[in-house]
Amino acid sequence: MPRAGAGRYRQLAWLVIVLAAGVALAAMLAAVQLLPTLELTGLSSRQGGLSLNEVLSFSWHPIHLTRALLPDYGQSLFTEYIAFLPLTGLALAVAGGWGWRRNPALRPWLALVLVGLLLALGRFTPVYYLLGRLPGFDLFRVPARWLAIVALGVALLAGYGWQRLWLYVEEGRGAAARRELVRPLVAAGVGIALLIVWGFAAGWVAKIVPAGTEAPYTRPTMIALLGWAIEFVLAALLLSVILNGPAERARSATVELLFLGAAVLWLGSRGLPYNQLTTPEAYFDLRPPQARLIALGACVIPDEPCATPPGRFLSLSEIFFDPGDAAEIESIYVNQLSESALYDYIVAVKHKEVLSPNLSMITGAPAIDGFDGGILPLRDYSTLMSLILPEGAATTDGRLREYLTAAPDTRWLSLFNGRYLITDKTGDVWREGVFFDRQHPVTLGDDPVAVADMPEFEATELWLLAEGTPPPVEVMASDGTVQRLLPQRLTGADLYRLPFARATAPVAISLLPCPADVVDCGVSALTLVDARDGSFQPLVVAPYRLIQSGDVKIYENLEVQPRAFMVYDWRWAAGSDEAVAMMGEPGFDPRRSAVVTGQRVSGEPPGDGLGRATITHYSPESVVLRAESDRAGLLVLADAGYPGWQASIDGRPATVEQADGLFRGVFLPAGEHEVEFSYRPRSLMVGAAVTVMGLFLALMLAMIIVIKRPAGRQ
Repeated sequence: MPRAGAGRYRQLAWLVIVLAAGVALAAMLAAVQLLPTLELTGLSSRQGGLSLNEVLSFSWHPIHLTRALLPDYGQSLFTEYIAFLPLTGLALAVAGGWGWRRNPALRPWLALVLVGLLLALGRFTPVYYLLGRLPGFDLFRVPARWLAIVALGVALLAGYGWQRLWLYVEEGRGAAARRELVRPLVAAGVGIALLIVWGFAAGWVAKIVPAGTEAPYTRPTMIALLGWAIEFVLAALLLSVILNGPAERARSATVELLFLGAAVLWLGSRGLPYNQLTTPEAYFDLRPPQARLIALGACVIPDEPCATPPGRFLSLSEIFFDPGDAAEIESIYVNQLSESALYDYIVAVKHKEVLSPNLSMITGAPAIDGFDGGILPLRDYSTLMSLILPEGAATTDGRLREYLTAAPDTRWLSLFNGRYLITDKTGDVWREGVFFDRQHPVTLGDDPVAVADMPEFEATELWLLAEGTPPPVEVMASDGTVQRLLPQRLTGADLYRLPFARATAPVAISLLPCPADVVDCGVSALTLVDARDGSFQPLVVAPYRLIQSGDVKIYENLEVQPRAFMVYDWRWAAGSDEAVAMMGEPGFDPRRSAVVTGQRVSGEPPGDGLGRATITHYSPESVVLRAESDRAGLLVLADAGYPGWQASIDGRPATVEQADGLFRGVFLPAGEHEVEFSYRPRSLMVGAAVTVMGLFLALMLAMIIVIKRPAGRQ
């Protein structure tokens, strides 16, 4: 007995060694991806883990058990909650896993299913409340994604169950073997029947523990019930033939069982979102905002300023509007697309109009925000974006529009190279037949506010919308005459008019401060009106000008900072949190100052100077600039800093600093210089080297196995 026990221990130790070696080899082969990913994880906004509430979000609700595990035949369930197999597959999985006591090889597959189901339940099991606080688990949301390994385990068991049926037909059809198959198949039938009943009974549970808005409870449809019934009957008939019919017919029935499962898989998957197709134009056609930004970036619009690279945009718009060409779209596709496909196409059109997060990647228009929800965005990005988000709000997935209800402070929009602002018209209004653009309301302080870009429009009066006290207005005509006008109430509590002395095409309009005793002084919108013919021209206050108005509006920020610029005043911060706190101080001007993160490496800043930086080459991994300065200063490139970025000044290596919490910066001496930023990530190079070593070891191991294999097993 001791000798046998020692042998088992040696066998177990050898198994552990082989397993560890296999894991190590797999890690080496994946190192080219793993090392950069680990580096990114350490800088991610999730580096400290997610809150327990976020970890538990999108848990698999038990009320969805039926619709998740059985084919739904047209009903659409939130895809994270789906792991369906045909009824045939579930029955075969039970038959396959039934003998787990006698066959140890089945236990890992069964454990895969049971553990996956337990973890997928997330907040509906106490286990995840403990796991969600552990390092590693606290980096991930959506426990329902554990259903992926459930589907894998069930598929493996189903495959083994079918193999048992095939062996039963081929190797002998005795009474004992038949009983070993009948019992699990009967149990599977009862389980499937209970699962279908649960689809209806779960409605009572949903009243007590309601599901989320992403997947509300719905009862199985009659089509689904009919589909399940047909498959159940056909599978029962085929299994009866396999167990009791003639050998030749049983053999063909075993194959037919596979075809039945495949047919059900195909039919059941028709309702899944990835099979709900619409016209290819949903992706390939350009909408006007996309085309406009492409043209501006390609420098093909005459008299429009152009920069390399193009300025970034920020979209504040949701899709709560109807496209202006909706009628034309319906007339074109009404006979080509189903009602749902047409609806999907119109939704896609609206997403392209507002350039929803990540759609800018199609056209190459750079955006300030995006969407990831994984290990991006960087923590430094999320920290810096707190400057433009409402107090207490934070972006963990890169999206900003979810939190912004109005245009952000132009100081920060300009710092981020935010040149364009996209909004819809759902907040704009028509009053007395006149359109008012309410995107940029103004509250007057001690300084006047001007209209940034005056259109050539002759008007007889100016109309204002003001919820409080409207300010006096100064209007300058083309001949230099100036009129100072006081608002007169027109209709309602917020509509005012300011009649001109004569019809005038204003070249400048300024909103003047109200008297000191007025508290709420400002305007929501202003529009020039020609009372002679009823025409009008909405105006936009500085620093924006309207460059496109269609289903959505595009504004240009006239005070945008270039992608690269010089500053001559800077302060030092220990980390990005401290840097952003310094930037948030009232007197901080990002045009003149910067905050550098890290150890102080330069002397006192000069305070002022003259200089400029011009980007001569721009690509994702290389940026070349020409910089001119009358004194030493800090060159700031408003692109994300990240390990692996290197810099050179006139060919000599230079240190890349972190400026303004996120961006790249380089200290420059006075004079004219060529500066190059290049991306050479050490993690990728080391990972590639380790992967090459892993490939070599794997090749050597394969050769050794082939050489040492006995001749009879070649």
